[in-house]
Amino acid sequence: MKHIYDITIAYSHTPPGGSKASRLQDAPTIWQVFCLPIISPPWRFHIHVKRFSIFDLPQDEEGISEWLEHRWRVKDEILKGLAAEWVEFGGLGEIGYL
Repeated sequence: MKHIYDITIAYSHTPPGGSKASRLQDAPTIWQVFCLPIISPPWRFHIHVKRFSIFDLPQDEEGISEWLEHRWRVKDEILKGLAAEWVEFGGLGEIGYL
């Protein structure tokens, strides 16, 4: 293994005519993603992937802990940005995170 992949997935679902309460949906199953003829709309996805060489990561426990905390902060910023963008776009329902 030479790399670590940091994956952030955001999704939004708005069923046609659905109320706000009914828009809070679980993420679609992998079966739905690959087998349904049309998954979008009402689903919308954003997948952010970043690759890191394991040789560039900190080697001690404290360093890797700080690196992970930083990755979580970056993920939060990505998701906040998507939430704001999707709200401005309108009609996309509640946003969930995996």
